[in-house]
Amino acid sequence: KPFEIPGIGRLAVVRDDFPRMGLRDAALSPLEALDLFDRKELFTTATAVGGEGATIEIDGVPTRASGAPTIGDFFGTFAVRPALGRTYRPEDSEMGRPRVVVLSHRLWTQLSGDSAILGTTLRIGETPYEVIGVLPASFGYPRSAMYWRPMTLDSTLLNQDKSRGTLITGFVGRMRDGLTVERLGGELRAIAEQWHRQYAAGYVNVSDHTMMARSFVIAQAGELRPIVTALLVAVTLVLLLACANV
Repeated sequence: KPFEIPGIGRLAVVRDDFPRMGLRDAALSPLEALDLFDRKELFTTATAVGGEGATIEIDGVPTRASGAPTIGDFFGTFAVRPALGRTYRPEDSEMGRPRVVVLSHRLWTQLSGDSAILGTTLRIGETPYEVIGVLPASFGYPRSAMYWRPMTLDSTLLNQDKSRGTLITGFVGRMRDGLTVERLGGELRAIAEQWHRQYAAGYVNVSDHTMMARSFVIAQAGELRPIVTALLVAVTLVLLLACANV
């Protein structure tokens, strides 16, 4: 089932790559994502998404739920508007900001299905969050996510020397018009080399590090062209067989 995302063809996924270490197609560190957010010549908007599991209460019953901590402009990148309430902003990831959460439509219906849920407190694990919005039922990225919250950028994640190897976020950016995935890949390789010089202590023993890009659609669904081609050939053969029988 395709994602209902406007302009989905302009979305690109960026991944870390360590060929000699055998670590391919890896997540980015939050610091790498923050640096790419500033590359306005490449992306109009961008976000980075992590994953977590936490316990919440549904009808008084503790239930395991999958969540997606985000940094950057998550909702702008995917061009999604809330069905109820509002979404949070990139600056809500800063230390000291109020803890807020946006619910999936499915989780909202499980909790109450009522607009009165806005402004209430939802405990995710041991931490209280204010419910500020609900996304439409048509949106689901990551597919398993039941809630989205700002990832808090504390001093540990912002340590340039120690945190560049903290590979916990999946980066998605909306490419500028005229930019192709192939050209983006070349730009990313040059940026990686620049980082190695600028943040040498953060890339100790990973001299083979680089970055790669691929279409968001292909990253989620795989390369569809060979599958469609195989189906076309199979249907054609069946049609020819039917014609021969006639």
